[in-house]
Amino acid sequence: MTAVDFNRSGVPLIEIVSQPDMRSPAEARAYLTALKQVLRWLAVSDCNMEEGSLRVDANLSIRRPGDPLGTRTEVKNMNSFSNVERALNVERERQVALVESGGSVVQSTMTFDAAKNEIKAMRSKEESHDYRYFPEPDLSPLVLKPEWLKREESGLPELPAQKRTRFAGQYGITPAEAAVVTASAAVADHFERLAALLGGGAGKEAWNWEANDVLSHSEESDAVPAALTPERIAEVVALVRQGRSAAKRGRRSWAACWRTTRRTPRRSQKR
Repeated sequence: MTAVDFNRSGVPLIEIVSQPDMRSPAEARAYLTALKQVLRWLAVSDCNMEEGSLRVDANLSIRRPGDPLGTRTEVKNMNSFSNVERALNVERERQVALVESGGSVVQSTMTFDAAKNEIKAMRSKEESHDYRYFPEPDLSPLVLKPEWLKREESGLPELPAQKRTRFAGQYGITPAEAAVVTASAAVADHFERLAALLGGGAGKEAWNWEANDVLSHSEESDAVPAALTPERIAEVVALVRQGRSAAKRGRRSWAACWRTTRRTPRRSQKR
């Protein structure tokens, strides 16, 4: 016999509960995408859904215009944002069809079969006592004082939405372009360092290099290859500005070379 309690393995669990403010499955997906970016930006979690670092339980209720929100159901334990959007679309259609046929929605826990694109009921939970709630005797209430919250908030770094707004104004790029170079804190820092090296007024030029020549060599949109430092990219830009390189082909070959070597652009050019 093995006695292992994985609920007490020392891994912290954060449960984030939103208000019922979203009005469509697409909006719910957009909210989750933004939330995931903030969590990764602050190094709270790697948010790798395929590894179980992030899961989504989505609640949905419908109503006629002017009526209060109806009875909600909960779709449990989804591991991709696309599945969240798909599941909510299916569940919304199910509830609408049920109500329009004269039926009523029962508060239930549901599961989503992604392969069949179907919602299935797991269990009913018409009353909260179905959960068998009871106070945890070993945990005292945690009260967060307003002054503590304000102090912690003031220590936060510039978050993605703030950085996108600043980048658009400071570097003369569009909001969509700003979103590309704020995919992660690492990408945003890399872009800003490159823009500084290229000099004032070169924000758009820095964006072109970052988006088209740096991120294109990354396997992920929110990561930068370690070998493609802002300093090395700035050296390439200097060669292009001097007319010593015909931009794209040379840039891409050098970038590929930098993945596995320490050669500088000039050395690579001589080869």
